[in-house]
Amino acid sequence: MLKKAGIVVATAAAGVLALAPLAFATGTDDRGDGTSISVEDRSVERNQVNQCSFEQDATATGLLGPILSLPSQSQQGNCVNVGDGSTYRPPPPPGPGPGPGPGGESEIVYSSIPDDLPVQVPSLGFQATGTSEFGDHVGLESGAGSVLESVEVVLVSWACESGNWVSDNCVTTPGATFDHPITVNVYAVENSGAVPAPGPLLASRTEVSSIPYRPSADPVNCIGANAGQWFDPSDSTCHDGFVHRVTIDFTGTTVLPAEVIWTVAFNTTTFGPNPIGPQPCFTSPDNCDYNWLNVGAETFPGAPFAGTDINPDAAFLDSDYAPTYCDGGAGGTGFLRYDSAPGCWSGNIPLGEITARTG
Repeated sequence: MLKKAGIVVATAAAGVLALAPLAFATGTDDRGDGTSISVEDRSVERNQVNQCSFEQDATATGLLGPILSLPSQSQQGNCVNVGDGSTYRPPPPPGPGPGPGPGGESEIVYSSIPDDLPVQVPSLGFQATGTSEFGDHVGLESGAGSVLESVEVVLVSWACESGNWVSDNCVTTPGATFDHPITVNVYAVENSGAVPAPGPLLASRTEVSSIPYRPSADPVNCIGANAGQWFDPSDSTCHDGFVHRVTIDFTGTTVLPAEVIWTVAFNTTTFGPNPIGPQPCFTSPDNCDYNWLNVGAETFPGAPFAGTDINPDAAFLDSDYAPTYCDGGAGGTGFLRYDSAPGCWSGNIPLGEITARTG
């Protein structure tokens, strides 16, 4: 069972190796063939610990680095994907008409991102959970016919310029960043089956983003259970990750239907559309920067702030690791599909915002 509210760590004979924050995060890779996986809460209130031990063959799964778990989200291996009692709203009549003319106005047609986004949010670690693509099925406030202009996503960086969050020795020069390609995809929705599925790819764009390293560990303000975290004086709180908003600009020619599936994708060492493969950083104590990169997922009060989340207890996920799914992989693994089970994604919708030209 994967509890999306803590951090998955791998315990080997040589010591503790983090798979990633947020079973959702990433860790080092010095593991043997048989490892014991546990889930623990690395949030600010670290006295709340969820232990879920089970045996895993690290060689078979290739899961490495921190896994950040989404708070209050659990994935039960005995859940089913179809007919699970979750709510699904039927789609509106199909058929987007012609897009607006050049004089149309730019409008946020969907958003789950609040204006006052916190410095850290629950997030899904791609390397840690075997994930390649992650997103949501949403309804656009404009209805059919608007023209796509941009998609914004929230990433969470657990990477340090040197050291790592697992060893509590993170050191980062203020303002230091690393570059990594981030892809946003927008799909039409296929509603002919029992659950929605990705339809034709309407738009896709990859841009290299400069992603900040998380700040250095604060040995003065973050001690004891918070050791290794960085300190935010604005809220007097210690944190592990650091949020970063990435906006992907599109050409403004894709006419959108009333509902779409938006996703974010990027490559890590062993996962993604085109896995990078082992690099020298992969065997270093610090691991590779991109293996510590997560995608934010949290349901804020009043969200979504524009448009609709078709099923707030569902997401679209492509993972090679069956336990990452709410149904334990019963619906298949290794391709982008609908994922839902009662209470599984509630409170943790993927954070994204779509801007389009309307009118």
